[in-house]
Amino acid sequence: MPLVQVLYFIYCVAEDDEATDGCFQRNVTESPDCGNNQAVPILTEPSGRYSLDLTPPTIAVLDAVSYTQDSIRVTVSLNEAGTVWCAAVLDLQPAPSTNEVVAAGYFASTVTAGVLDVTIQSLRRDTEYDVYCFARDDGTLSAANSTLELKLSKKNSITYADMVATKMDAHVIYDSEAPLLLAVDPPHNAFGVGAGVNISLTFSEDIQAGNGTIELLASGETSIFLEAFEVVIANTAMIILGSIHGGLTLGKTWRLVVPNGALQDRAGNAFAGITDGQYSLQP
Repeated sequence: MPLVQVLYFIYCVAEDDEATDGCFQRNVTESPDCGNNQAVPILTEPSGRYSLDLTPPTIAVLDAVSYTQDSIRVTVSLNEAGTVWCAAVLDLQPAPSTNEVVAAGYFASTVTAGVLDVTIQSLRRDTEYDVYCFARDDGTLSAANSTLELKLSKKNSITYADMVATKMDAHVIYDSEAPLLLAVDPPHNAFGVGAGVNISLTFSEDIQAGNGTIELLASGETSIFLEAFEVVIANTAMIILGSIHGGLTLGKTWRLVVPNGALQDRAGNAFAGITDGQYSLQP
């Protein structure tokens, strides 16, 4: 019996009943002088033909992890070429139908057996979900690379029971976005703000000290270095008090540098920072 999805080259041969006219028996033991004519074997299809694949693929959900606050990435293995669709429903809700999983629109395809990722999006942050995946193979290959053969080839899908068996729990994380700088006071390029000016940065969410050294620098002046834990942090604001930096030299343009990671939100997402030249003022 041919193996599944294996390329075979098919040969045919023929023979007639008798080599010469007048032979009345095909059994050479009864008529020793009678033989037959044998044709030369011929290859029916130069490109060969694959044996049929009539079995569904084997799917295994390896992992389901949230890396952003609105998505889950599902890692799936498939034992042959095909497509995997995944969908998520709220925890403890009934399993979706296979049509609902496909209609969700989150899928990935592979041309060989292997591991692939499907990302399910538009989910609620900080929420528990049940993830289900459905799979279908690509059917029987075409040795001639015929698009018509591939189109007409039967695609094999896993059963509903197999789809339900892929269920895996996943939790969408609460926060994956870095805090954004919304306002600075005094504004960039402010003039005549005084030596003891307080510099206030307002962010899109509550922040906390991270790791890094904040710097105030001016040409010809000794730079002022402040660790993140030395500045004042109150909810969404970071304030560098005049009493902390000790007073800025008048008539100089002072630049503020905040390195990436010196400030972060409550979930640990790092503020991208302020590079040299992005913010300056003159007392």
